Amino acid sequence: MNGLKKSMEPVASFKIQNSTDNEVKINLFPGHYDTTELVKDSNGKPIISHANPSALCDAGYTCDQVADDFNTEFHEAKGSNAYPVKITPKSTRTRYRDFLNYIKYSGLRVSKIRITDLNTGGNHEIFGQELEVSASSIGSKAGSDFIQLSSHIDPSNYLQNFIDIDLAQRNLLLDETTLAFLTIPGKANFLIDFTLSEVK
Repeated sequence: MNGLKKSMEPVASFKIQNSTDNEVKINLFPGHYDTTELVKDSNGKPIISHANPSALCDAGYTCDQVADDFNTEFHEAKGSNAYPVKITPKSTRTRYRDFLNYIKYSGLRVSKIRITDLNTGGNHEIFGQELEVSASSIGSKAGSDFIQLSSHIDPSNYLQNFIDIDLAQRNLLLDETTLAFLTIPGKANFLIDFTLSEVK
């Protein structure tokens, strides 16, 4: 089974859209932090989301939203305080919460990230951002590494609207013990692919 995992290198893909004109800093990997939130709809039905950044903010991180599957019922029940970034899987067989749990229980790590800008116009504002990676630490904010997305632009790929970030080369593999943050520009619309592999 381990050989199969290694040869297949599964990829999880998600579409990320910012519905506002404002930048939103989202957390892609919440480490050990509890990000659950409960709201009730107009009929009193409880709806759970995992997008609440409060615990991360309390620990000293700047964060507006935690990546989680978009839930129409939760969004409507939360009303004007709903989280503005919509995250939907490229495949209906994949959910963001399942992706995080798979990493947690499989022993795999994210070794590569591909970001494909779906906005037409050629500005590629998402490529001007930075990915903040930090170790998950109890009760305080750990030191962070910052990856400038623009440093991964390959001119031939740039014309095709995507960049590849090889985390393995930087020794910054992402797993359940790490935190990762990314600022999403206003009206951003892009695809993010996470390539999973075993730790060698």
